[in-house]
Amino acid sequence: MSGMHPLDRIWPLFAPLSRASGPLRLGMARRQLQQGGVEMRATRIDGMTINYYARSGDPSRPPLVFVHGLGDSALTWALMFGLLGEYSIYALDLPGYGLSGLPRGQTFATIAAMRSVLITFIEEQVGRPALVVGNSMGGWLAAEVARTKLDTTRGLVLINPGGALLDGALSYEEFRALLAADDLASARLVLRRMFGAVPRPLLYVSQSAIQDIFKRPVVRDFMASVTEQEFLQAEDLQALAVPILLLWGETDAFLPSGSLEFFRKNLAAAETHILAGVGHVPQNERPRQIAALIEAFASRL
Repeated sequence: MSGMHPLDRIWPLFAPLSRASGPLRLGMARRQLQQGGVEMRATRIDGMTINYYARSGDPSRPPLVFVHGLGDSALTWALMFGLLGEYSIYALDLPGYGLSGLPRGQTFATIAAMRSVLITFIEEQVGRPALVVGNSMGGWLAAEVARTKLDTTRGLVLINPGGALLDGALSYEEFRALLAADDLASARLVLRRMFGAVPRPLLYVSQSAIQDIFKRPVVRDFMASVTEQEFLQAEDLQALAVPILLLWGETDAFLPSGSLEFFRKNLAAAETHILAGVGHVPQNERPRQIAALIEAFASRL
């Protein structure tokens, strides 16, 4: 008990408020999107109900498909709908996240299953090649889509992408252990690694919510089962034959060390921007800057 932070002793009194903050924030974002003319829709893909948000735009511009990361949902992109007003925009909840279902009898979806959903979604709901924008695991999936089904993509925007092979499974041992931990100190460490310096009140308000996100089977079982063969190989990235914009928040300490160098080395032709003072989720931390970079890149496709 001597090493316990004083606030941890009274935390059980406030934990329900922290846990409620996540659903409350998502509900508010969903209502704001719908009030702004964004439609919430659902489709069936590979036996799963896939929820997504869509708004039509200028058909002469490439459609934008946004893909969220591990533990997140399509609502992480909510601000992009307002900031990229002239584009047709689609943001889907990956299987098991947000309001989307999972394969029957499974607790999580594999990279291959999520890739299949994303490819089918672009083919059936978007109907033409898209600029695929992915953050974290979403960037991993975006690269997988371009690698396996090139005719679905006009280009890629990879924002702090995950999935770098690095030194194989060993590179992810600490990452997996941190996400699997149940203590509040680990939850605070996750937040600091994702966002850098977090004000202490916000850190404590968010800690139970982040615990709940990463202890769900859709996250834990996925992380426990992913194999080295599923990670992005150097030759996979080097062979990508589409224009690529790589955006990286420089204070991101959430992904394993060496991830940025892996992507920079193997995406040598990519337009790359390192974002000072930004962490793992730049679309939430600097939405206007991210939207401006996406728009400038999309205008050249």
